[in-house]
Amino acid sequence: MLPSPITARGSYVAGPSFANALKLFPTERLLFGSHAPLFYPRAKVAKTESNGADIAALACRHPDARIIMAHMTGIGRRGVQDVEELPNVYVDTSGGWYDSEMVEYAVRHMGAERVLFGSDYPGRDYAPQIGRVLGTNLSEKDKEKVLWRNAVSVLKLDGCQG
Repeated sequence: MLPSPITARGSYVAGPSFANALKLFPTERLLFGSHAPLFYPRAKVAKTESNGADIAALACRHPDARIIMAHMTGIGRRGVQDVEELPNVYVDTSGGWYDSEMVEYAVRHMGAERVLFGSDYPGRDYAPQIGRVLGTNLSEKDKEKVLWRNAVSVLKLDGCQG
């Protein structure tokens, strides 16, 4: 079975798991040439699953690309460690258990500028996802970055400065 196609949605690009993306390598190069951030969910597709090491390899091949690695609580500490030295990789706060400590861990290791709010909607309710960020010991400025300012910057949403 072929993976679902990589599709452009507004100002970002969503794609299948990393292993399936390897089968679409020419498409991968084309997409990175578009200068839109690439959103990689940590999800099983055709019995494969992307992880932090896969995303790190992708980021190293395309150092000018902005890559959003989704489901931070799914990739865990190891996933954050895999990408923490790669300034072109961002993580989102969605997935798994509602764990504020994991958000704090990602901010400590990657910086608040590289952590974006993720709701995991419709699979999860917004309230606990927002609470995961609001329940941290981060400064109000860093919470604001995670909840919306970073998305405005990464997705280049001009006119949404608030």
